[in-house]
Amino acid sequence: MDGIAAETERLPEDIDAQPAVEAALALKPKLRDYAEELEREQRFPRALYERLREAGFYRMVVPRVLGAICVSSS
Repeated sequence: MDGIAAETERLPEDIDAQPAVEAALALKPKLRDYAEELEREQRFPRALYERLREAGFYRMVVPRVLGAICVSSS
C-alpha cells in the first residue's frame, strides 16, 4: 500500500434531500428527452449543457476550497 487511507465517510441518510441529488432527479425526464439526440450527435446539446450548468453539476468536480458543491453529512 502507498499509505493513503480509503475515505470511510458514508452518504447522509437524507441523501435524496441534498440539493445536487434533487437537481439530478429533476433533470432525469429531460435527460430521457435528449437521449436520441445525445446518441446521434455524440455530444451534449447546448440546452442540456446549460441546464446542467445551472444546476451546479460542473461545480461538483471542483475542490471544496474553491467552491465545490458538496453533499452535506449533517
